Amino acid sequence: MYKHKYYNTYQYCLLLFIIGTIILYGCQSSPKKQSKPEWIDVPINMYEAIDLQDQVNNGHKMGLVDPRQVTREFLDRQLGLQGDITLEMTEESDEGKFFRATPDKKHSIELFLIQPVDQGITGIWKVKKYRIIE
Repeated sequence: MYKHKYYNTYQYCLLLFIIGTIILYGCQSSPKKQSKPEWIDVPINMYEAIDLQDQVNNGHKMGLVDPRQVTREFLDRQLGLQGDITLEMTEESDEGKFFRATPDKKHSIELFLIQPVDQGITGIWKVKKYRIIE
């Protein structure tokens, strides 16, 4: 079988073309990394927060000093989520606490809670903002 003197060069160029095409199309079709959605602010009525803090200081509504309880009540009352929801604290800082709630395998909700009146173990917690991650 006769091979032209440029036969090996032709195969080499064809191989480079195929590899280049695969790389080019492979990079274009890769999914773009999605950024997390914006936070949704939850307005805090300071008059109400002060009143609730006074009630806690007088021995009533003690569940408001538990950030997990406040998070669960927010998910139930504001977002209508009930049932078996996994809840974990993801970060704690001087400003507040971040929680992640996972109601199902496809979604999660990130929440940020603060103590708007008193800080420490007797301070009430309120949800300041949240976002839904899909």
